Amino acid sequence: MICMLNKLTVRRGERAELVDAIRPVFADVADEPGTLAFLVFEDLSDPDVVWVQEIFADEEAKRAHAGNPHQPAVLGRVRDLLARPMETHRLSPVVAAVQAIRVSSAGGAS
Repeated sequence: MICMLNKLTVRRGERAELVDAIRPVFADVADEPGTLAFLVFEDLSDPDVVWVQEIFADEEAKRAHAGNPHQPAVLGRVRDLLARPMETHRLSPVVAAVQAIRVSSAGGAS
Protein backbone atom coordinates (compact mmCIF):
# COMPACT_ATOMS: atom_id res chain seq x y z
CA MET A 1 0.00 0.00 0.00
CA ILE A 2 1.25 3.46 -0.94
CA CYS A 3 -0.01 6.72 0.52
CA MET A 4 0.73 10.11 -0.96
CA LEU A 5 0.06 13.15 1.21
CA ASN A 6 0.20 16.40 -0.73
CA LYS A 7 0.17 19.88 0.81
CA LEU A 8 -1.13 22.51 -1.58
CA THR A 9 -0.75 26.15 -0.54
CA VAL A 10 -2.85 28.38 -2.75
CA ARG A 11 -2.69 32.08 -3.40
CA ARG A 12 -4.68 33.95 -0.77
CA GLY A 13 -8.41 33.38 -1.07
CA GLU A 14 -8.28 30.76 -3.85
CA ARG A 15 -8.85 27.58 -1.82
CA ALA A 16 -12.41 27.03 -3.10
CA GLU A 17 -11.20 27.44 -6.69
CA LEU A 18 -8.47 24.85 -6.07
CA VAL A 19 -10.96 22.35 -4.67
CA ASP A 20 -13.18 22.90 -7.71
CA ALA A 21 -10.16 22.32 -9.97
CA ILE A 22 -9.57 18.93 -8.32
CA ARG A 23 -13.19 17.70 -8.59
CA PRO A 24 -12.84 16.07 -12.08
CA VAL A 25 -10.47 13.49 -10.57
CA PHE A 26 -13.30 12.01 -8.47
CA ALA A 27 -15.12 10.70 -11.56
CA ASP A 28 -11.98 8.80 -12.63
CA VAL A 29 -11.18 7.40 -9.18
CA ALA A 30 -14.42 5.39 -9.14
CA ASP A 31 -13.10 3.44 -12.15
CA GLU A 32 -9.59 2.87 -10.75
CA PRO A 33 -9.72 -0.40 -8.79
CA GLY A 34 -6.26 0.13 -7.29
CA THR A 35 -7.03 3.61 -6.01
CA LEU A 36 -8.24 2.86 -2.51
CA ALA A 37 -8.83 6.44 -1.38
CA PHE A 38 -8.69 9.97 -2.74
CA LEU A 39 -9.41 12.54 -0.04
CA VAL A 40 -9.27 16.32 -0.12
CA PHE A 41 -9.06 18.18 3.19
CA GLU A 42 -9.28 21.85 4.10
CA ASP A 43 -6.64 22.83 6.66
CA LEU A 44 -8.56 24.20 9.65
CA SER A 45 -5.60 26.27 10.81
CA ASP A 46 -4.66 27.82 7.45
CA PRO A 47 -7.31 29.02 4.99
CA ASP A 48 -4.83 28.85 2.11
CA VAL A 49 -3.89 25.18 2.51
CA VAL A 50 -5.52 22.07 1.07
CA TRP A 51 -4.26 18.54 1.79
CA VAL A 52 -4.79 15.73 -0.72
CA GLN A 53 -4.36 12.15 0.46
CA GLU A 54 -4.16 9.39 -2.13
CA ILE A 55 -3.94 5.73 -1.15
CA PHE A 56 -3.05 3.10 -3.73
CA ALA A 57 -2.91 -0.69 -3.52
CA ASP A 58 0.51 -0.75 -5.15
CA GLU A 59 2.89 1.05 -7.52
CA GLU A 60 0.96 -0.15 -10.59
CA ALA A 61 -2.24 1.43 -9.24
CA LYS A 62 -0.40 4.68 -8.57
CA ARG A 63 0.87 4.72 -12.18
CA ALA A 64 -2.64 4.00 -13.51
CA HIS A 65 -4.04 6.90 -11.47
CA ALA A 66 -1.33 9.23 -12.75
CA GLY A 67 -2.34 8.29 -16.29
CA ASN A 68 -6.03 9.10 -15.93
CA PRO A 69 -7.41 11.42 -18.61
CA HIS A 70 -8.03 14.41 -16.33
CA GLN A 71 -4.57 14.52 -14.73
CA PRO A 72 -2.74 16.88 -17.12
CA ALA A 73 -5.51 19.50 -17.12
CA VAL A 74 -6.11 19.21 -13.37
CA LEU A 75 -2.42 19.45 -12.50
CA GLY A 76 -1.97 22.43 -14.80
CA ARG A 77 -4.90 24.26 -13.25
CA VAL A 78 -3.76 23.37 -9.72
CA ARG A 79 -0.23 24.64 -10.38
CA ASP A 80 -1.66 27.95 -11.63
CA LEU A 81 -3.40 28.45 -8.27
CA LEU A 82 -0.45 27.60 -6.01
CA ALA A 83 1.46 30.20 -4.02
CA ARG A 84 4.39 27.78 -3.71
CA PRO A 85 5.32 24.36 -5.09
CA MET A 86 3.26 21.42 -3.86
CA GLU A 87 4.83 19.44 -1.00
CA THR A 88 4.52 15.70 -1.57
CA HIS A 89 5.16 13.08 1.09
CA ARG A 90 5.24 9.37 0.22
CA LEU A 91 4.10 7.29 3.17
CA SER A 92 3.73 3.62 4.02
CA PRO A 93 1.30 2.54 6.75
CA VAL A 94 2.69 1.02 9.90
CA VAL A 95 -0.65 0.44 11.62
CA ALA A 96 -4.10 1.05 10.13
CA ALA A 97 -7.70 0.79 11.25
CA VAL A 98 -10.22 2.00 8.69
CA GLN A 99 -14.00 2.13 8.62
CA ALA A 100 -15.99 2.91 5.52
CA ILE A 101 -16.55 6.66 5.33
CA ARG A 102 -18.52 8.33 2.58
CA VAL A 103 -18.04 12.04 2.09
CA SER A 104 -20.12 13.97 -0.37
CA SER A 105 -18.39 16.23 -2.85
CA ALA A 106 -20.00 19.14 -0.98
CA GLY A 107 -18.27 18.03 2.24
CA GLY A 108 -19.45 16.35 5.38
CA ALA A 109 -18.94 12.75 6.41
CA SER A 110 -21.78 10.29 6.65
